[in-house]
Amino acid sequence: MSWLDVSLETGNRFYTWGWRGSILGAIITAVAVIFLMWGTRVRDHDAELQMDRANAGLDDARFRATSLEDSAKQSTIRQEEFRKANDELKSQIEAIKQPRTLSKDASIQITTALRASGRHTFQIMYVAMDPEAENLASQFSKIFEDAGWQIIGQVQPQMDLTRAPPIGVELGIKSQQDIPMVLESFVELIRKEKLIGPRVSVGLAPELADEQSLAIMIGRKPI
Repeated sequence: MSWLDVSLETGNRFYTWGWRGSILGAIITAVAVIFLMWGTRVRDHDAELQMDRANAGLDDARFRATSLEDSAKQSTIRQEEFRKANDELKSQIEAIKQPRTLSKDASIQITTALRASGRHTFQIMYVAMDPEAENLASQFSKIFEDAGWQIIGQVQPQMDLTRAPPIGVELGIKSQQDIPMVLESFVELIRKEKLIGPRVSVGLAPELADEQSLAIMIGRKPI
């Protein structure tokens, strides 16, 4: 008996079930392909998200690296500024420590100007208990005496409890009406001396006997 020896009715049933099966198979295949495509898209989307997160992390790392680099540059700039400020402070401290001294050229010019003005008298004082001011007063005294001026008394300290100790160099004259011509050149010369500083003031000293006399007060060193 051959496997084809079946009735037509049975053959029709086989055909119907085969057709139905092929339709079902096609549906299952279509559904499987849909799920496959869906799953592939989900996986691709997840991979894109992971890549985006990785790129975001890389960008963040680059930003942090740039921020750290900028911070390092700013730190270097601040350190350089601090170093310069520290060096400047050291220079100022050294300048404060260094005593005021008349240069040789200034001493010669002042002596020449004083000698040309004639022989006059002068008195010179300095702030008491200030060795630096005393040393400068001695320098001035020698210059005036070398120029032929006569000192009144001697180089002596002064302590005035009624006011704060003077700063710089104070000059006294007997009256404003007869200012010594040498005074202008004298003031100009000592103002040029960096260690003396620009603080040179002129006031009245009525106690002076000679209109052409000078009273010199060496104050504390300006800071």
